[in-house]
Amino acid sequence: MPQFNERALYAFWALQKSVNDLISLLLKCRLFIRTLENADKKILIKEAKVNERRALGNKFVPFLSGLRRKPAVSKKTYQNAQKALDGRS
Repeated sequence: MPQFNERALYAFWALQKSVNDLISLLLKCRLFIRTLENADKKILIKEAKVNERRALGNKFVPFLSGLRRKPAVSKKTYQNAQKALDGRS
C-alpha cells in the first residue's frame, strides 16, 4: 500500500477545498444574476402596466376583480379597453 506524506495530503486537501469554494462562489454569482434578471422583468412588467393605464387616459380604475370603468367613460371606450386586456391575457 503506498504511503503518502502528510504535506502531500494537506496540499491535496487545500486544493480540494479551494475548488469547492470556487464552485460555491460561482453558484452564488449565478443565483445573484438570476435574481437581478427576475427583478428586471418585474420592473418591465410594472412599467408596461403604467404605460397601459396612461394609454387608456387613466379612465379605468384597478379593482380586485380587474379594471372597472369610472362613470364618465363611454361604453365604446370601455369595450375597447376590455378587448385590449383580453388580448394581453
